[in-house]
Amino acid sequence: MKVFIIGIGLTEIKSRWEAGASTLARKAIREALIDASLEAKDIEGIITTPQGYFTDTNDTDRFAPQRMGEYLNLNAKVQAMVDIGGMSSLAAVKYGTYEILQGKCRTVLIYASEKHLVRETWNTARHMYLVFLVNGIYGAYDSRYGPMRVAPYYAMATQRYMHEYNVKKEEIAQVPVVLRENASLNPKAQFREKITVQDVLNSKPVCPPLNLLDCCPISEGGAAIILADEKTAKENGRNDCHIAGIGEAHDPTSFFPVYQSVTEIPSLRTATREALKRANKNLKDVDVAEVYGPFSGTELMAYEEMGFYERGKAANAVAEGRTRIDGETPINSSGGRLSLGHPPYVTPLAEIHEIVTQLRGEADKRQVKDAETGLVHAEHGMINGNMVAIIERR
Repeated sequence: MKVFIIGIGLTEIKSRWEAGASTLARKAIREALIDASLEAKDIEGIITTPQGYFTDTNDTDRFAPQRMGEYLNLNAKVQAMVDIGGMSSLAAVKYGTYEILQGKCRTVLIYASEKHLVRETWNTARHMYLVFLVNGIYGAYDSRYGPMRVAPYYAMATQRYMHEYNVKKEEIAQVPVVLRENASLNPKAQFREKITVQDVLNSKPVCPPLNLLDCCPISEGGAAIILADEKTAKENGRNDCHIAGIGEAHDPTSFFPVYQSVTEIPSLRTATREALKRANKNLKDVDVAEVYGPFSGTELMAYEEMGFYERGKAANAVAEGRTRIDGETPINSSGGRLSLGHPPYVTPLAEIHEIVTQLRGEADKRQVKDAETGLVHAEHGMINGNMVAIIERR
């Protein structure tokens, strides 16, 4: 049996939408239903994620899948909300895939939307609990120091990577430049204006060695995909892209990998190998990849850990154009997390949207030539848990 991706939907990714989380979700779902040539009544399962990390109570709905089932007027066979940080919506895809493989559902809708609390509406009495809630990500040792941010952790890993492999800041700055070039061709991207290495180096320091353009932005948006069994996909004329393999692995830490090197990501290596093995593929078969890189330095580490390049060599590969749309293995043709934007719960579905668009040959000016096999990667924590999916064009 095979599980097919028969519908995809993605809103534009923005720094701020006037619409709420539920509206963003519905926009993406409507697009996915149209793409799949389905009506709402044809959906048999609904799986979603939370609406963000730092979300106003108006946009927080712990019963979102039930509410969506009511909105779509469905007698759903499966309803669930999945949460494991930034890889949640890819975990939801895995869950939906298994429901179809077990014969429970013919179709499953997976969606995510993200909306953030904005500074102008901050109310200490109403929202202070969010500081403690979000701070809990960092664990018992670090969270006691008060409000935390993720950037210092990624900065430490990048600093160590530069030291171990003699990689210069100017070399790392090539990553956001290439990603912005890709995003300039993507109408869904949050940032589309091209930049230079000097722009990256001159941008505001965030946490050395990371500058503003080395970091993913705060983003809002929504995405949805529809999975189906082979019979349904064939009936709808959408039996062109299927999930060929999924891999997953985690290390024994909740956020920062304190028990191992911060420049090595063994769980990513394991997840990649598992996904490729299940798909009966090797890395050379991958024609286009979407890698979950929220910061420029760790994106390079991910390229290397997955096996695209030797350790310490990814920066050279980027500078030589080997990751560009017309390169040997295009990576993040969407613009990646740095330029497409990064609403974490939405990101894995946005990556799937890009890969399916590429495999269908519908990516217009950013189209990768003859793309047949795509890879999607998502992580949680500071890359201490990973999932990889291989999507294949039939």
